[in-house]
Amino acid sequence: MKIKSSLPLLCFIIILLPSIQFIDASNNVSGLEDKLREVDTIMWFGAHPDDELYTGGTFGYYTRDLGGHLIIVSLYYNPGYVESNIESAEFLGNATYIRIEEQLGVKLPKCRKWVQLDEIIRELEREGVKDYIKQLILDYKPGIIFGFESTNGFRHSCQHVTMAKLLDEAVKELKKEGYDFFSYYYILNRDPNWFGEEKMDPLPVTDIIDLTDEMWSYKLTLFDIYSKFYPDLKNETKINSLEHKEYFRRVEIKQISSEKDIFPKGSYVKAKIGRSIPTSLLENDGITGFLLDVSWNKLEPEEGVYNWESLDARINEATSHGKYIFLNIMAGGVNTPNWVINKSETYTFIDTNRYHRRSYLENITIPVFWNETFLNAKKEFIQTLGERYSNNPYIVAVTVSFANAMTNDWFIPHFIGTIKGREINQVEDWLKVGYTHEKMLNAGIETIDTWANAFPYQILKLPLGLTHEDLDGSKTRLAEDICEYAYRTYPDRFYIQINALCPNIPSPDELSNIVEGEPLYLLRILLEHTPNIGLQLLAAASNGYKDDCRLNNGEYPCYPSMVLLETLERGLMYNPSYIEYWEEDGENNQLEDLIGYATDAMRDNLAVYIKKPIGLCIFDQQFFPMETPIIVGYVTVEPSIYPSSVDRVEFYVDDTLLYTDYEKPYQWKLEAKPGLHKLSVRVYDNDKVSEAEIDVLYI
Repeated sequence: MKIKSSLPLLCFIIILLPSIQFIDASNNVSGLEDKLREVDTIMWFGAHPDDELYTGGTFGYYTRDLGGHLIIVSLYYNPGYVESNIESAEFLGNATYIRIEEQLGVKLPKCRKWVQLDEIIRELEREGVKDYIKQLILDYKPGIIFGFESTNGFRHSCQHVTMAKLLDEAVKELKKEGYDFFSYYYILNRDPNWFGEEKMDPLPVTDIIDLTDEMWSYKLTLFDIYSKFYPDLKNETKINSLEHKEYFRRVEIKQISSEKDIFPKGSYVKAKIGRSIPTSLLENDGITGFLLDVSWNKLEPEEGVYNWESLDARINEATSHGKYIFLNIMAGGVNTPNWVINKSETYTFIDTNRYHRRSYLENITIPVFWNETFLNAKKEFIQTLGERYSNNPYIVAVTVSFANAMTNDWFIPHFIGTIKGREINQVEDWLKVGYTHEKMLNAGIETIDTWANAFPYQILKLPLGLTHEDLDGSKTRLAEDICEYAYRTYPDRFYIQINALCPNIPSPDELSNIVEGEPLYLLRILLEHTPNIGLQLLAAASNGYKDDCRLNNGEYPCYPSMVLLETLERGLMYNPSYIEYWEEDGENNQLEDLIGYATDAMRDNLAVYIKKPIGLCIFDQQFFPMETPIIVGYVTVEPSIYPSSVDRVEFYVDDTLLYTDYEKPYQWKLEAKPGLHKLSVRVYDNDKVSEAEIDVLYI
């Protein structure tokens, strides 16, 4: 990654202790249509010997109007369909039909229930199906390959998904073997009139082909050919309800989901649901994805009445640019809809957080976390979310909070003391409404299980926090017990995080003497489960001028780039899989390279960032950041390197290697002629290389 120096930073910051882009269908509806005009051959891979009818308009246009060659490949063979297959191929005019089961001469197993899917795929691979698919692609050399979307399969069909996943793996292997002569597209069902809204394929859509009357007639002809098997294809009411559009998603190799794939590690930035995600963030390669915050009361303001528009729009924006999604649905506490609160047992407390400017010292009423009415409504809402979003392969994680009075942070109010003359005892108030450790633990288990069942393909992430010894026996007992249950039950999917990352968070080496019940024991729990963990910044580095340098513990000056670097260096010591940032930092272009540095560290396990010089340096003393560092006299070049020990570090000036260092602390004294120079640092470790470079002005 190329690193540039930071611009002058006019605001202060502080610390307080606790790939590949899609085409956007909204702007480009003809990208696929243009590609069809450019290629001589395309291939369609379906499960059944009739699946070409779903995209009959596009395929008819390609063969009949453009004169292209269509290869129709079906996984299974049914003798009763052969005559119709011949008729379909003859109508299309330049089409070849291949039935894999017939060609292999073996009876292939079929997925009848979703629980069989993985085993069926393994059996088909043993029968040589994936290798045969690869060979067909190499033999025919198509310019475009089409297949079903590989989590839903057009109509929530496990047989369609079986073929889709086999094709995914074949395409992935061919791409990795260096074959790059084809583009890959999923055909999508985004028409609720096909099989109902609940069976539509997930977003995003990258290409839409509007069917002309002639193209629609091609599709109707294929309907007629196969109507003997499916009478609905003759149902005029059904046919007339269908949209005259066909939907597609272009897929790149990094976007093909696979159980063999690794969780997409890196940097995730909060995005505001109420406005479009800035293009600068969508196109920032250092950002792995986005944390989408939205409250239950906004999504379901009335019982059974849902408002998905803003959330769908942000998901589509992000995934259209190849970004992953953390769904951070705030379900509980103040984010509970009034229609749930009004029929649930409640708890009222005084907000004692001075950073909550709107509600500080105000009374807050929330449902009791373990209340059955509240939990049942919450579980039903989570199940509805899962039905809508769980099949989207770019939604990789969901937050499973259950002890969240204000946001999705772990927060069970437990303040005891006096503020501005007001006596407050939130622990006593909890005990009055029946709080017990067992009730809270069971509420947590029910909540996590519900999320796990509703989102079977996603990571389940839980922010940890403290309670009070009079509520749970110790400050950390509830967190310990819920982690023990969740890691045991979902060992590959459960992740915990601490939402208090800052420069003065203790290093792992400082935690050896911390024992259960102490607040810092949460960090011990975190270390025990690395790398299945994450971290969130306590506050935005860019907001120091607004929040009294909260991230930097109230200490001035708090230049954003310097404070964020210290924060990330400390956080990376815990070997997290992801770090979450506030939107203000994501939108601060002066921090772009720093966020990219952290992503490289987590994703590639090798990263470098030049932390000195990044500003005005006079005889090796650094003062403040600047867009182009100015050096007077000399400066010791200090890179931040992850991991801390590497094979070697090389220092370059104007592309000339001047020094190689093999031992920590990997530094070099720079003295140069006056003028503008390019300073580069390259890090080598285990056959990998990472590089950072900046311009410096020497005077």
